[in-house]
Amino acid sequence: MLRRLKREVLGDELPPKIETKVVVPLSKMQRFLYSAILTQDLSALISAAGNTSVTDRKSTKRSAVPLEYARLSSLLMHLRKVCNHPYMFKAMDPLESDDRMVHASSKLIVLDKLLTKLKAEGRKCLVYSQFTSMLDILGDFLTMRGYKFLRLDGATPAARRRYEI
Repeated sequence: MLRRLKREVLGDELPPKIETKVVVPLSKMQRFLYSAILTQDLSALISAAGNTSVTDRKSTKRSAVPLEYARLSSLLMHLRKVCNHPYMFKAMDPLESDDRMVHASSKLIVLDKLLTKLKAEGRKCLVYSQFTSMLDILGDFLTMRGYKFLRLDGATPAARRRYEI
């Protein structure tokens, strides 16, 4: 198998990658939802913490242990969604694109400030997300702010992706 790296192919054309991590606190809405989810599923956390012996073959409650871990996994996924944007829950989405969308998520507040600065400098930006629903929210946000953008996800056909790039 032949493996090529971008830096070997493009050489000096590719600028060095700059990665900056920005830690932001949760917004009021995010804190409210985060604590509500945690208090609602506190019993799942306690049960999962008590069932640490997953490989205990003599236990008669073997089927209960994976169930508790499934509940814990679901809880963690909900918390990840809250940290991204509260509108990832359909019940929280007002179905309108306005400034409430921006102020509901601390990440979107920072992204708004960052994109404003980058646009003023004439620079481009790539935004990645593991959630397609977050890409939907970002698309609404970018449209609302008047930014030109291109969305590439798993639903984009390969021919269309090559054409757009």
